[in-house]
Amino acid sequence: MPKLATIKQYIDIMNCADWDKLNNILIDNFHFKGRFIETWYLADYIEYNRNVSLPFHCKTKKLEQISEQLFRYKFEICIIDEKIYKINIDQLITIKGQHINQTVLFYDKNLIPKNLASKNMAYMEKIAKRN
Repeated sequence: MPKLATIKQYIDIMNCADWDKLNNILIDNFHFKGRFIETWYLADYIEYNRNVSLPFHCKTKKLEQISEQLFRYKFEICIIDEKIYKINIDQLITIKGQHINQTVLFYDKNLIPKNLASKNMAYMEKIAKRN
């Protein structure tokens, strides 16, 4: 049964630069036995939806400042090909009547094609520069 994550747990996971800490967060909170080296994260909807009418302007607010009442995250953990770990985050967010869904992949970059790892690193570097 998937567990609901609090906004703080989600922030900790998305902002975690220490992979050992990331593993501990996931194991402690979701009882998941796995080893994550790097994370491909697409939790970038705030930038995408920065002009949506909300009680705040997304472009000028950090994720930590967003009201917990607006967000509820449901983590569903599964294994793909026994090597790629997939966490679907069903974000129960209603913005103008729409539900937003995102997917986050945690994987060992040594087990997947180099072009995919490179694409991931480029994306992460872009996110890091923007932040």
